[in-house]
Formats: sequence, structure tokens, C-alpha cells
Amino acid sequence: MKRLLDVLRARDISLASVIERHVGAPPELEVVSQARIKPPHPGWVSPPLPPDADLLRRCTRYRYRDSKLSYNLAYVDPAAAGPELAGPIADGRIHLGEVFASARVRKLGYEVGSDRDEPCVRAAVLEWWSGDGPPRPYAWRRYAAALQGTIAFVVLEVLPTATWNGLLDQADIARVTGDPG
Repeated sequence: MKRLLDVLRARDISLASVIERHVGAPPELEVVSQARIKPPHPGWVSPPLPPDADLLRRCTRYRYRDSKLSYNLAYVDPAAAGPELAGPIADGRIHLGEVFASARVRKLGYEVGSDRDEPCVRAAVLEWWSGDGPPRPYAWRRYAAALQGTIAFVVLEVLPTATWNGLLDQADIARVTGDPG
């Protein structure tokens, strides 16, 4: 678990890039569900997103071949994202990894943990992934992302430990995160 948490602590690299560096090819992003939701929102989402805003909730996962490498839950404030991003995100023409690669976006408030740490993460996993969610144990990373100083996104990335333990060794972690140790 520690090795996987170390991978998630890398803040200057997207999860898709971590996966690509490790497996040698870009992962496939699968949009599992997407919906506009009205308040109230989960406590870990609002704040930092506005408590009275209609949000876009997007459940995705990264896959490589037959492996489900991550389970992702994102909340988007369309008003803060603006129509030039909110529309293409909602229509599936652009994914958040592409948005977050922009210099206009600043990720902040990183938290990392395991399935034993945080009840609201467990609740989110159970509620939104039901029977097709990540097997326990898992590690997670949660952060917000701001556009021009306004938080527009809250993201939860969950990685199944058993899948990643089969992929990672110390040399891989150094290569993936850019940290030689």
C-alpha cells in the first residue's frame, strides 16, 4: 500500500500520465456515468464547490487492456468552468485530464489515503460504484482544481491495491513519478 500511496502523492503528473509511463501506452478512459445533480452535495464536495450550485457528476475509470486501473469520481461546477469547458466536458468531447493539462488550471488541496482512512471516500465508492467498484483494499487521491483562482472541480481517484501491486516495483515508482528515491 505504501508504494501505491507514494505514486498518488506525485502532484505534478496526471493519473493518465502515470499509467502511460508505467504500461507504455495511454490508458482508455471509460465514462461510466454522468449526470447533472442538484443540491445537497456530499460534504467533501461542497465546500469547496458552491453548496447551492447544480453540478455535473462524472464517474469514469481508466483501463488498460482488461485491467481496471482507476475509478474516478469528479464534480464539475459548470458556472465556474465556463461554457467553453462545461459544454465539451458534458458532451464528452474533452475529458478532465485534458483540461487539467492547461496552465490555466491549478490543482490544490491534495489528500491521499486508503480505504481504511476516510469514511466519506468509502461512502462515495459504495454509492457511485456499487457492485462494479474498486475491490478493497484501495488507495485514493482527492483534490480540487481551480481556473483563474475559482475552484471548478473536485476529483476523487481510487486505485485498487491488488491491481497496482502487480504492476509496481520500486524501479517503476521512480520512473513513473520522476523521483529517483
